Amino acid sequence: MFTILFVCTGNTCRSSMAQAIARGILSQKDAAKKVKVISAGTSAIPGSKAAESAIAVMEERGLDLKKHTARQLTPELIDEADLVFTMTRNHKQHVLTMAPHAQKKVFALKEYVHNLDFTKTEREALKKLEEQMLDMDVDVDMDVYDPIGQPVEVYKECADELEYNIKLILEKIIKDLSNQQELNNI
Repeated sequence: MFTILFVCTGNTCRSSMAQAIARGILSQKDAAKKVKVISAGTSAIPGSKAAESAIAVMEERGLDLKKHTARQLTPELIDEADLVFTMTRNHKQHVLTMAPHAQKKVFALKEYVHNLDFTKTEREALKKLEEQMLDMDVDVDMDVYDPIGQPVEVYKECADELEYNIKLILEKIIKDLSNQQELNNI
């Protein structure tokens, strides 16, 4: 099974929301049996619950984070994953320090998306999202803004950003897996 690992700091906000969003998208696309999604934190306190605002925002989207418990990033989790998506470039460096051999499969989430091939409509939608983030005084770069301790609206914006980027990534992964399956059937 193809495995995706999302990484942030505490595994209670961004990476846990990314995991829930990805699982939701995979279920909608009937691809949950093809792709496993896990998450971890570079400085997680194992067993910690997801942030209340993250739980609330996911609940609004029909996704459940109530049972999520944080886990610490380990070399074994990195090795298990086919792709590792970090929320920031600093997280990416942390992962690569822990597992230098994983360089070809570790990306800052937005870095990976910016390197995908886009249609004109998709590029315009990404530009619009970036402009909205600028309006909120959020630094638009390759990092996903950390909403911890912020109002629930910031969690919603973070979830929107995650969902947009994860949809693009999963479309590519599902397409690539389907193409690979077709080749295997020849």
